[in-house]
Amino acid sequence: MNTDPSIGAFTRLRNRAFKLYFGSGKVKLATAAVKEQYVRWRLNRLLQRPESVTPPDVPVRDDIVLSLTSWEKRLDVLPLALYCLVNQSVWPSRFEVWLTEDDLDRLPDSVRTLFSNYGVQFRTTKDYRSHKKWLPAIREEQDRFVVTADDDTLYPRHWLRWLLRDFDSGEDVSVAHVCNRVAFDGEGQIRSYDSWIKGRDVPSGTVSHSNFAIGYGGQVLHRDWFSDRFLDPELIFELCPKNDDIWLAFTLRTSGIPTRN
Repeated sequence: MNTDPSIGAFTRLRNRAFKLYFGSGKVKLATAAVKEQYVRWRLNRLLQRPESVTPPDVPVRDDIVLSLTSWEKRLDVLPLALYCLVNQSVWPSRFEVWLTEDDLDRLPDSVRTLFSNYGVQFRTTKDYRSHKKWLPAIREEQDRFVVTADDDTLYPRHWLRWLLRDFDSGEDVSVAHVCNRVAFDGEGQIRSYDSWIKGRDVPSGTVSHSNFAIGYGGQVLHRDWFSDRFLDPELIFELCPKNDDIWLAFTLRTSGIPTRN
């Protein structure tokens, strides 16, 4: 019997984190802090024996590719997000992490080895900034849908399952977990951001061209929804170099694709 008090203390912390991580999350701030502690602890244990991991036995969506990116200043939190993503209750056909060559070189070998054993593919691309999250995947995928994720978010276990629950591959409708609703004046001009309907106040399940997806919640995209001009890096960096959420919302609205919240 192990009598080390530190082991006992951490076991209690782990059990609390587990309940909060998979529970109702009523105490939001405590949940976030303890969730991160739990994920860091699990990740550190796995990094000590990366060769021992095996992909979980969960359903796989062959029509889905999950894509995300990172950069130098967030490479320390990327493994936390990846841990949450590879522990989803449903898997995409492929996980892709798009990095510049320099950032891939900066990523520790232990992290690459661990998540490669889960089947995560670390891909290199030009530095499209935050647009690396979606642009190279959309340009490459002709048939599968691309689900985007962020590198600084600890996703709950059923995040992808919940996102795809309201997704119909036969519809030309994007799906996002978190949306704001754009407000317009009487002349059809966009009103100030303060007047938009925010987040949880946007009715769940609604489909609208005015739904503005917020990237950290994840979004379903498809190559057919983008004309070539909206995939042109020169145009993207001329008009919207730093915010992929705005560019994607503009692209979908212009292309006539609504978003389901």
